[in-house]
Amino acid sequence: MTMHGLKIWPEFFAPVLSGHKTVELRQHDRDYQAGDILDLNEVDKDTGLKTGRSVQRYVTHVHTGLGVAEGYVALSMSERKPRQTVPPTKLRLYLSGPMTGYPDDNYPAFAEAARSLRDQGYDVVSPAEDVPNREASWEHLMRHALRKMLNGTQGVVVLPGWKSSRGANVEVAVAKWLGLPILEWDSLRPVSVEARVKVREVEMERPLFGP
Repeated sequence: MTMHGLKIWPEFFAPVLSGHKTVELRQHDRDYQAGDILDLNEVDKDTGLKTGRSVQRYVTHVHTGLGVAEGYVALSMSERKPRQTVPPTKLRLYLSGPMTGYPDDNYPAFAEAARSLRDQGYDVVSPAEDVPNREASWEHLMRHALRKMLNGTQGVVVLPGWKSSRGANVEVAVAKWLGLPILEWDSLRPVSVEARVKVREVEMERPLFGP
């Protein structure tokens, strides 16, 4: 934040003081920024001397270009300090799609989708990234993927062919049960799905409970 000491003639000083004048047109000879302070000092037009009256205003917006002559800047002003704006949080999206049976386990498609979404400003979580062991069992990889998906994900993006993927159907079902939006790649349009997943029976060597 910078304070700019500026001179101002009485006919312009009065409406600023009263609050009726909220925009100041100045030569663009300084690095004016929103949040700066304009220290406007009234000067006599004939002598150029300060009258002793001054007023301070916060710069809320800096405009150049359309409607403003070249070399000048329009400074919107306010008596109150502008609020600090909080940058919007990036939407966190999880990529879901088929892998088994695809060339290179479909990793190139996941990489391309992740790159494109990140270029658009999204925070992307991909099960094809940071895989500890690509040769691990399906169950192990599925657990790894679900942990990534449940880590603050705000939506799931499904890649082409996801309906034929057992793992993607599990992820989509979990997302639907959790109320997460399911979006189609690459239009990001909502996908209507049924939360139905075929679960195969697992033979246990011994009961979970009991002797």
